[in-house]
Formats: sequence, C-alpha cells, structure tokens
Amino acid sequence: MGLFSQIFGSDRPEGLFRSEMQHLTNRVHHVSEIQEKLPKLRASGVGENQLCVLSLYFITNSKSKAKQLVAELGAVGYSSTLQAPTDKSEEWVITGTTNEIKMSEESSLNGRT
Repeated sequence: MGLFSQIFGSDRPEGLFRSEMQHLTNRVHHVSEIQEKLPKLRASGVGENQLCVLSLYFITNSKSKAKQLVAELGAVGYSSTLQAPTDKSEEWVITGTTNEIKMSEESSLNGRT
C-alpha cells in the first residue's frame, strides 16, 4: 500500500485524525488536487513516467500524532521535520519531501514509482 493510501486510507487507527469528517474531507481534497495538477503537468511537458520529488505537509493536533506520522514517513524513505505550535492553536506541522515519484495518477495516489 502506498504512502497516501496509508495516511489517507480508511485503515488508519481510530483517533489519528482530528475527526472522521476532517479525514474524509482531506482525502477528497487530495484526490481532487491530483486530478487538477496532472493535466497542468502534462501541458508543461512533464510526462507520466517522469520522476519528480514532491513537497508535502500535514497538520495534526497533538505531538504524539505528529511524531507517529514523522516515523511513518521515515519508514517509507521520505524525509520530514516536525514543527511545534507557534501559538495557542495546538497544531503541529509536519513538512517533508517524497522520494522520486512518477507523475502518473496511480503513482501520485499511492506514493510509489
């Protein structure tokens, strides 16, 4: 199973996300972003088999969830950093980059080349 399927899929432990509705909303947004961006990449000359490194970010509401996500990203070879909340929002931010991924719809959805 690919990274995005693991993170956004329905097999996640209960309580990993803020709420089930936020999780589903995030998944729908992610899929729509891919469907919007791939045609733009094609128009710019980026082929389906071209490898690219993607930047990513996630926001969660607890340090333990953020650390778990950093560990999961590292387990699939992605680099990431954890940023503590800068205000009273309690939102932890994880930023990172993928390995090289083919710019096909399938690869983009499952995080594999």
